[in-house]
Amino acid sequence: MVQYIVSMVVGGTVACWYFLPLHPAPLKSSLFRACTYSFGSVCYGALLVAVLHTLRYIISMLKRKERRRERDGDGNLLLFCFLYILDILVSALEGLVMYINKYAYSYIAAYGLDFYTSGKHVYNLFERRGWVAIINDNLISYTLTLVSVMVGLMGAVVGAVMYPVLYAYAASYRTPYAAAVTGEDWVLQAVVGGCVG
Repeated sequence: MVQYIVSMVVGGTVACWYFLPLHPAPLKSSLFRACTYSFGSVCYGALLVAVLHTLRYIISMLKRKERRRERDGDGNLLLFCFLYILDILVSALEGLVMYINKYAYSYIAAYGLDFYTSGKHVYNLFERRGWVAIINDNLISYTLTLVSVMVGLMGAVVGAVMYPVLYAYAASYRTPYAAAVTGEDWVLQAVVGGCVG
């Protein structure tokens, strides 16, 4: 929260220096505005980030718990994959909120707007100036990671589903492959399918 107030004070001081060069004590007035009139906006932006941090922490706790249950042989692989994907999505949302917060606080400090309105102004500024492409490039890594994980999971599912089919085929013709198949081969096929995917 203190870093957001400092950001508001610096943004307000620079805006005051730029727009009103003869204004007396711009630092003092910026600090006063940040701690009084705009304090609700500071708290709202910090609350959004805190909620997303808390959500990510809860997801990481659930992932650890599910990983321990998996080691004990009682875990649910589908639940673990869902938690992993949810963690990636919440992480991307958190990155977006923190990215917008930096610029929204500058708008709040310069113009005295509320948080929601300044966030809309920031997005419109990015859209007008062509910075949406920069934001997309900044956030595209999360999307590519999510797509890669999903394709790998689909490959793993196909590998695991193909195991009984291949085993039944090999067993019906009594090929040497049927004798070499063990109970853990479906894991190997799932890993190979995930790597290929």
